[in-house]
Amino acid sequence: MHLRHPIKLVILFALFFLETKAQENTPAIQKAIETQINRVNSIHPSDTSYSDLRSLKAAIGDAQIVLLGEQDHGDAATFQAKTRLIKFLHKECGFEVLAFESDFYSINALNFNSHLPAVDVKTLCGKRNVYPIWTNCEQNEDLFSYLSISLATAKPLAITGFDCRHTGGYAKGNFVRQLDSLLRANNLPFQKSTHYAEFMEVLSDLIDKEYKSKIAPVNQQKFIQHLDTIVMQWQRVNFKANDFWTQELKNLKVFAQNSWLSKDLFNGYSTNIRDVQMSDNLLWLLNNQFAGKKIIVWAHNFHISDNINQTEANTKKEILTMGGELKKALKDKVYILGFDSYQGTAGSIGTKPYKIRKPSANSLEQCINQKNYDYAFINFKATVIDRTAAFKMKAYLHREINGRWLNVFDGIFYIKTMYPCHYTEFD
Repeated sequence: MHLRHPIKLVILFALFFLETKAQENTPAIQKAIETQINRVNSIHPSDTSYSDLRSLKAAIGDAQIVLLGEQDHGDAATFQAKTRLIKFLHKECGFEVLAFESDFYSINALNFNSHLPAVDVKTLCGKRNVYPIWTNCEQNEDLFSYLSISLATAKPLAITGFDCRHTGGYAKGNFVRQLDSLLRANNLPFQKSTHYAEFMEVLSDLIDKEYKSKIAPVNQQKFIQHLDTIVMQWQRVNFKANDFWTQELKNLKVFAQNSWLSKDLFNGYSTNIRDVQMSDNLLWLLNNQFAGKKIIVWAHNFHISDNINQTEANTKKEILTMGGELKKALKDKVYILGFDSYQGTAGSIGTKPYKIRKPSANSLEQCINQKNYDYAFINFKATVIDRTAAFKMKAYLHREINGRWLNVFDGIFYIKTMYPCHYTEFD
């Protein structure tokens, strides 16, 4: 099973046409980074001796959101490390929510639906509500087992999603019907118009096919106009600005635009609107459903990046990222932890594994490898050096590029040898 991830096309396109500038990683930069390299003993989820993570805890400080990235969506070693970190953040640092780069509507509608019995991990995460690239990875079984056990305790780790894509089984089976019932129950004028049947027909096609939807451009524009009308009418009858459906209608518009514009990915627009909406969804969750709680975010290194335009991943228009938008809104209340690796094999479930090229002499990976650590944490926030200095790193799809990386991530979790997921059937 494999979900289409067009963001990979964007990154690969940028990297393929990249003309890497031969900027030297000066001894001063290397020395500054070396002072912040902290050895990590293990990435195994069963290792609950967390003394090796004290430096990470100190670096996170009072942050309310911690973003955990990954270089590719099949990095099993990273998933193991993230599971251990999630347990640590939950048990030792007071984090109470795990937010996946997955279907905002499906997971949160299940959370909100009071007519359902207590929602378990299988229901929340299964049937593609959390993307199969993670649920069908054997190396994530520890994670979902931990989540299942925690929900039955006095200190549960709640599960949510923040992506605008309506790919979950719950959305595909329920969204159109639920929206129709909502509009009729609130007596919105549009549901009585002659355009309503056409709107619902396009909506059904969009939910069912997403990127494969072949709606004509003129009808796409009509759909967006009709949706704007619905939003305006909804706001008139609903005085709760922070209502779930108010947020979901915003989410639906971006989902439609992202789906139909994906064929024109290289203009940056489709990825920008998706990332901005993912940030908006997270802020909504932080201020409403999980007000006052600390949130762990599970996503790709690309999405969690701040200042991505200070790297050579961008060769065209300005790129907006979820991490960058969150930093604008929350400043130091956000800690961005990217993941990086030296060697090994990678590849998402359903794709052909590929060998990771060893890094060049002037790279972050080579600098860490000199310590002969299998795992390490590097706190970029505390690295004292000119922050305009560039060096090479393999943050996106394990491809080495130059960047002012100290401004992109707050810290890096280093794994010497990467390996890909083994497939397992979660559902």
